[in-house]
Amino acid sequence: MSQFPVEKHTHSVLAVELAMQKWLEKHKEQTKSTVQVVYHLEIEFYLTDLFLYRSRPDLMLCGRTLQGLSPSENLFPHTPGHDGIPCRAQDFLEDVQEKAEEQGMVISFRTSKKIPTHFAVELEVKETANAPEERQRLLNILFDAEYDHDLKVLLHPQPFAGFPASAQYCNWSLITENGPLTASLRFPLQCTGTLLHFNLLATELIEKHTGTTAGNAAGAPATNAAGALAQLEASLATAAAGLHCAANKDIPAEVQAYREEQHALQLEREVHTLSQMAINHFVAAAVRHQNLLLENIRGLKKVFPEETFTDLASTQFKALEVTARYVNELRNLVHQLLDVWNGSPASKEEAPALLEEIRKRADHLEMIVDNTLWPLPKYIDLLYLE
Repeated sequence: MSQFPVEKHTHSVLAVELAMQKWLEKHKEQTKSTVQVVYHLEIEFYLTDLFLYRSRPDLMLCGRTLQGLSPSENLFPHTPGHDGIPCRAQDFLEDVQEKAEEQGMVISFRTSKKIPTHFAVELEVKETANAPEERQRLLNILFDAEYDHDLKVLLHPQPFAGFPASAQYCNWSLITENGPLTASLRFPLQCTGTLLHFNLLATELIEKHTGTTAGNAAGAPATNAAGALAQLEASLATAAAGLHCAANKDIPAEVQAYREEQHALQLEREVHTLSQMAINHFVAAAVRHQNLLLENIRGLKKVFPEETFTDLASTQFKALEVTARYVNELRNLVHQLLDVWNGSPASKEEAPALLEEIRKRADHLEMIVDNTLWPLPKYIDLLYLE
């Protein structure tokens, strides 16, 4: 299995600083400052109950929910009795903050305005070359604290369909003794694949645009030093908008190989997990629901005369028909999905679309089947953290 290539990150960060120092050396007449990189890592995550997490095979095996009927996002901020951060989540955040301070780490938390269990933690990296190690230390603190509070940290980019995605960002800026050299630039790490690749692109960006600024400032009097720095900042800010596109177009071979391998493994897990859930959970619950409807229909037939029975039981007949239709469609889609996955490599490209179709049928069944019969925790349970 390919290893995630972050070990070269130290060299890439130092290259960023070196590129700026070379530029400043060319202009030592204008400025005597030294350059530093101010680096922050930001990690967004969801919190959910550990017991409910273990009750969802898709969350445990795939990191995200493969089925779930999404309630309205507007339910969460203003629902009576659920104002603000849940108490369990607040205790967890305070514990993480305390453990981070014990290790000399400076972190801060940000909460989502829409979802009460969606958070972001920002880490101030003092030694930018140690960013990967600092990030891993922070993740270890989060993972250690989650079991102390019977919670689970979900780092998947989209653990809940229809709700805000999670991401990891790097925020960096360049400062001198005289003040900030550039405004803070914020980039999603998944756009560039790794911290390494982002910083390599940043180095190229700086070298390109500082060279332009150096050429324009050649022979300029010392009074224009501030103007040269301002021009550098403006040049970097203008070019930063195109860094995302450049990152996606120019991905190192090892990063691309890692992405493709991880995507294939993730898709395989999702295919087998959702197939088993569909047959063992969703279809089984729907059949039990059908049996309840049949018992209700038999009871109505015994109590009411024939002339009124058909009209009174029409709703049950309709529900029985709709449930049976979804059960049949679900079974057929599962068999089709497995045939596609076990077929040629080209046919596997149809798997994501079939997964989505299975999810739609399962979501419809969740809405129809008696709540006491549904075998999995629902979104409203996972997100309220009760």
